[in-house]
Amino acid sequence: MADDQDWTRVAFDLLAQPLADGEVVERLVEAGCPEEVARKLVGFIPTACGRVVLSRLGVAFSDNYRGTYDDGSLGAPQRLRADPSWNAAAQFVAALNARDPVAVHDVGTRSAEYNAVEKAVADGGHPADLVCVELVLHFVAPAAHRPVPWWAFWRRT
Repeated sequence: MADDQDWTRVAFDLLAQPLADGEVVERLVEAGCPEEVARKLVGFIPTACGRVVLSRLGVAFSDNYRGTYDDGSLGAPQRLRADPSWNAAAQFVAALNARDPVAVHDVGTRSAEYNAVEKAVADGGHPADLVCVELVLHFVAPAAHRPVPWWAFWRRT
């Protein structure tokens, strides 16, 4: 499996399970997926799924995103459509939605945008009036490779 498109199905299937994001990244990396691709797919697939669901309700979205990383740094704004991992995820989700919209919805509930819209609607907002601003995604590390917090000195090797 050489490119993002090849890994999207594997990542989607893992995200459909009750696994933490770091566990999904870890399993993808163990299967041979490049870590950077795995991190992005774990952020992008739920977002793409959530956007499919929310777009039906009239929610508008920004085309920009920023990545945050384990060291707390915030990346520069980037266009989603310029990222191959986003394009692979969005194409995969669009095709899957035609066959299995329930699976797309279920993975979409992992999306920060989906959860923010759900909260806004619960607070009385109308979906067609909502605009999701620039997306900020935390590109998590594999669970086995997360840095140990400074205070957990006993866990350092």
